[in-house]
Amino acid sequence: MFDEKIIKQEEIGMINVKTKNQNSLINGDFQAYNMHNFSVDEVTVFNIIAKSNKTIQIISHKTLNIFGVSFHPEVRNEQIITNFLLI
Repeated sequence: MFDEKIIKQEEIGMINVKTKNQNSLINGDFQAYNMHNFSVDEVTVFNIIAKSNKTIQIISHKTLNIFGVSFHPEVRNEQIITNFLLI
């Protein structure tokens, strides 16, 4: 739908994530639980909100109110889910 390139990139377990841009989902750096085999390497229609050492972790669409995460916020980051519901 958005024509972003998917790459093979395994990331499993707890990882450190750095927040790159101010956003309405999360404040500051955090740890997240990942269990994925694919990611995106570069994005064109999305802003990168947060990244780990290996992959992009949170994105937001540049013009639409659409977000994406590549980790499992329900494991240790419930506040991200709450913040999303408040948007």
